[in-house]
Amino acid sequence: MKALLLVALWGHLASGVLLTGAFFMLLLAGSPRALVARRWDEAVVAWSRLLVFLALGSGIVWLMARTAVFENRPTRRSKSAPSRMPSWIRGPGSFGSRDTAS
Repeated sequence: MKALLLVALWGHLASGVLLTGAFFMLLLAGSPRALVARRWDEAVVAWSRLLVFLALGSGIVWLMARTAVFENRPTRRSKSAPSRMPSWIRGPGSFGSRDTAS
């Protein structure tokens, strides 16, 4: 689980840094006039789209893995939410309540 967290975190960080660099590179270069510069600009924009999806995907994977570690169940799937809710959230008499006092 730690390896997954490390890979997802570094993937997210690297794609974010590269995306920021691509944005500022295009910003500083200005609008392309030559054909070669226009092709280069389109290539950077195409790679930037890939970096956006990589950043979103690795961020979601990192969040899911971190949540599993936080809940101390890295290998199990989640249980149903109502049965795991504390009684003070469910309230007395609700479905699945363990309170027997009336």
